[in-house]
Amino acid sequence: MTNRKTTIMALLVLFALSFPSAAFALTPFPDSTSADSSEVTGTGTPAEPGIRVRVCEKMQEKITDRVNKFNENKRKHVVAYNNMQDRVKKFVEKLTAKDYDTAKLESDLQALNAKIIKFAADYATFIGKLEEAAKASCEEAGQLKEKLAEAREYLKTVHQSAKDIKEYYRTVVRPDITALLKQK
Repeated sequence: MTNRKTTIMALLVLFALSFPSAAFALTPFPDSTSADSSEVTGTGTPAEPGIRVRVCEKMQEKITDRVNKFNENKRKHVVAYNNMQDRVKKFVEKLTAKDYDTAKLESDLQALNAKIIKFAADYATFIGKLEEAAKASCEEAGQLKEKLAEAREYLKTVHQSAKDIKEYYRTVVRPDITALLKQK
């Protein structure tokens, strides 16, 4: 669901940047005396550079809002993964006290911790790329678009890191826990 929203948001951004006149199709009347000459050409249509800058500035505001949401989501993900790791650690401690051989599960926990750290680092890099996009110059036509494309590509890495954690837990940690319980 989040991936779909992100994709839709990105497409809207690209559309708005590609066709700025379509984004602001409603213009003041040509004979309007209150129109600013820098915003309206002699024909009553919006001047291209001014609209692009305004669209870019609006997009930068939206990107800043998205950065805040992604920061909150990152915090939630990392907390959830750390809670999962803590539960397994407590389980290992209980089994160690009962003289179970928990060496395999402890090595699994180290690998899981490495995956969680990688996820947090990937997410931080993604957020950094989004912040770069929010600070991109609006005067250069393709700079914001390029920065958003970079961030979008790196988001795939973040998703893969999260998928790796879930898959590792499901295919490695859980079966090792089951095997430990069958020891005695």
